[in-house]
Amino acid sequence: MIDFKQYAEMCDVLTQWAREYAAGTPSVPDDVYDKNYILLKEFEAANPSVILDTSPTRHVEDGADGFRKVKHEIPMISIANSNGIEETREWATMMFNNGVKRLEGEYKLDGLSLALKFKDGQLVDAVTRGKDNIGDSVFENALRVKGVLTKIPWLGEVEIRGETVWKYADFEPINDQLIAEGKKAFANPRNGASGTLKSHDPDEVESRGLSFVAYLIVKGSPNRFQDTDIMQLQEFGFEVPEHWVAETVDEVVELAEKMREKRFEQPYTIDGVVLKVDDKEDQKRFGYTAKSPNFYRAYKFPPEEKETELLDIEQSIGMSGAITPVAIIKPVHLAMTTVSRCSLHNWDLVDYLGLHKGCHVVIRKAGEIIPELVKCSETGRSKDTYEVERAACDKAKIPHVKPWVPTNDTEKAYERYLRPVTCPCCGGELKCQVNNEGKELVAWVCSNEECRTQIGGKLANFVSRECMNIMGIGESIVEQLLEAGKLRFFTDFYTLTIQDIMDACGKTEAGAKKLLQSIDKSKGNYLHQLIEGFSIPGLGHQVAPVVAKCVHDAGGFIRIYQDGEPTGFIDDFCYRAQKAGISPVISGKFCEFVTKYEGALTEFATWGVAQNVKEVQSAKLAGKVCIMTGTFEKLDRDVFKDMVVANGGTICSSITKKCNVVLMGDNAGPSKVQKIDELRKAGQEITVYTPETLQQFLDLLK
Repeated sequence: MIDFKQYAEMCDVLTQWAREYAAGTPSVPDDVYDKNYILLKEFEAANPSVILDTSPTRHVEDGADGFRKVKHEIPMISIANSNGIEETREWATMMFNNGVKRLEGEYKLDGLSLALKFKDGQLVDAVTRGKDNIGDSVFENALRVKGVLTKIPWLGEVEIRGETVWKYADFEPINDQLIAEGKKAFANPRNGASGTLKSHDPDEVESRGLSFVAYLIVKGSPNRFQDTDIMQLQEFGFEVPEHWVAETVDEVVELAEKMREKRFEQPYTIDGVVLKVDDKEDQKRFGYTAKSPNFYRAYKFPPEEKETELLDIEQSIGMSGAITPVAIIKPVHLAMTTVSRCSLHNWDLVDYLGLHKGCHVVIRKAGEIIPELVKCSETGRSKDTYEVERAACDKAKIPHVKPWVPTNDTEKAYERYLRPVTCPCCGGELKCQVNNEGKELVAWVCSNEECRTQIGGKLANFVSRECMNIMGIGESIVEQLLEAGKLRFFTDFYTLTIQDIMDACGKTEAGAKKLLQSIDKSKGNYLHQLIEGFSIPGLGHQVAPVVAKCVHDAGGFIRIYQDGEPTGFIDDFCYRAQKAGISPVISGKFCEFVTKYEGALTEFATWGVAQNVKEVQSAKLAGKVCIMTGTFEKLDRDVFKDMVVANGGTICSSITKKCNVVLMGDNAGPSKVQKIDELRKAGQEITVYTPETLQQFLDLLK
């Protein structure tokens, strides 16, 4: 191994070689650079406390966040879920019926996925899952994680994947210390592990005590079976999750349920069992979808539930004017966090459950993240049965489920929570929300469009990342400007002064200038971002680009009025919108908005705010939820996604009851066919295109 002096010199040399390569004038062959780069990483792996800032492993190559971006050679994708043991049984049955001999099961760890890359036995990189198959190189931080080995006894290129977790024994003391110091504690070990591994201070990573648990060899293994790979990882010295192999469906179910019973005995957070086809030759036969392998399935454990006392129900006002109930409960420890508030979804559910002050309620975490109230112990009614009755009401075209009705004197004495009749913000009348087809929904909304809370929500939506993306201005800044009378409508952002921001928000002059620069920068956005920012019901990010194209082709907002007279913009827009496939209801709401605020829209056009148009084709797939599974010789998956979005459709990751267009290619897997059959039998309309009928789909979008 090289010494420190050689290491320091090599940092400078490799950096210079990298610059020459980037400039197109490399001075050494690639293999020479690679050989020295591995030597340098070998030294850093053995001496993590002396890594220099000049090391090429610390250089930012692509990422503004300070981490080198790395594309995964083998996609690092998620695993499809089975919600409940019966779905797990069905999947296992399907696998065994299709020739699988053994399934391997192991705990599904709840942390941050990490890929360790080795070359000739030496660790050369550590990459997170990231997004769109591009992860972050956290090599230096990974060296400070317990259980990350820097050497293995295998030659060639090897990639080992696992989970970075924060074990309870290491997590709880850190959180206790933060609380004692008056600092914000981590919400849970998973979020804490993720944030820590992306820290820019490797010493902080080491002090936190994260651990790495390996579960997969995706490249370089000579073994045929997943179970053998797990044992191989254990022989190397990696920590591995508890695991087993089963040869029958009953055995799979029995072992999976035993693991569920022991979930809270584990040293780290787990949220299920991953089932894997053990034979890699069988894995090749089943193939992949765009989001997950067909030969893996996760049995997600039912969420932990706790009973507590309902103290009160608060009213939360949303951007659309919806008044949503929020339960205030006696604090309870649930899934590693203390919960004192939880969602009640809507007032229909409050009526159905018969909630009253002081009643006992059952709380759980949806997806182990969002707390929700699911049962009232006194009335015996639950959210699960509500959803069944809600579906029956929808089918019968009945607007609401029947509320709970007291049957005795004790129940009649309950101090029940009743649906409010006026808005807590403005006092406006509340009414049932109606959708584009005139159907009553469960949402209870304020009828006053001038309600201050609604205005604030719309202004906050306007500056959000999804719309005008004005950096530095969030809900709190919007609220302060609104309170000070500096904001009322979207155009007001572009007339703000430095003094306005300083007075309303307590910003320094430099801070106010920075916010104004962000506002000014937003003028270069696309027109569809501006239109989506108006918060017009039904006009979201799928339809907005099509509407923007129609506006542009109709002459733009500048053409609404000329010399105080209408120009026919509305008629021109409606004609183009109908041709593009936009529903009359949505185009009608847009025209109402244009008519009401034509002066402000003309100002946007005059100021040059977001007038550029991003090309889209049509809304021919508007309202369609599409998925491509398997492979098509004539259609790339990324091209398919672009086509769907460009034509107003939505991409989904799995075949569910929301999906209505499926491109079923080669090697799609038998489970997909089975799922489609099940949904069709349940009344779901799904259009399926195969390689033989693909041209019909392409012709549809011409």
